[in-house]
Amino acid sequence: MSEQAYLQRLAKLQQAVWPQGHAREPQYPLGQRPLTHYLKHWAQSTPDKPAVRFYGHDLSYAELDELSDRFASLLLDNGVQPGDRVAVYLPNCPQLHIVFYGILKAGAVH
Repeated sequence: MSEQAYLQRLAKLQQAVWPQGHAREPQYPLGQRPLTHYLKHWAQSTPDKPAVRFYGHDLSYAELDELSDRFASLLLDNGVQPGDRVAVYLPNCPQLHIVFYGILKAGAVH
């Protein structure tokens, strides 16, 4: 089977099992923007709303935005340049979200 035929067959199978009423394409309430723009928007429009909940502790959008700004500054102050790769080894915890957004805000990737 050719690659083209395989991909067509796969698309047909996916279409057959796709749940009714669910969009096949992502929905972007603010348009296609970087994740950091979405975070800034939510931090300004709903600053006290929980962005992350972890073992009974809430991290608000404003806190996540502020802490990730600080982490981005730390990265830049330590020589991380836009486009650099930053390795992260953290469990699924609030600090992971802070680090993730901080890396993006610094223009780096992880």
